[in-house]
Amino acid sequence: MSDEIWLPTRFNIDSFKASGLQKKVTQIPLGINRDLFNESVAPAIFNDETGKPLTGFTFISVFGWSLRKGADVLIKAFCKAFNEKTILIFQHFSKICLILEAFRINHSAI
Repeated sequence: MSDEIWLPTRFNIDSFKASGLQKKVTQIPLGINRDLFNESVAPAIFNDETGKPLTGFTFISVFGWSLRKGADVLIKAFCKAFNEKTILIFQHFSKICLILEAFRINHSAI
């Protein structure tokens, strides 16, 4: 077992303790690369299939491709939220887009 649990957020710590955790808990924040995630850097521009910058509202999800990451749930929810009926609410956007950037998880058996 463990002597101590390390968690990234106060929310995680409170949740674990509320569920009955008796171990020592230390908050260790997630690491941030300030060269990549810097508020002064301009946002990334994504292009459509013709090479033109996307306009409108873009959702981006980055994850390792595995069943537990729920890509199927994300795609179904996106399609349900932005169908022909609800798209009228977002008329001021020329496009609403979902970009998935998924990377293959390295399996030793493959």
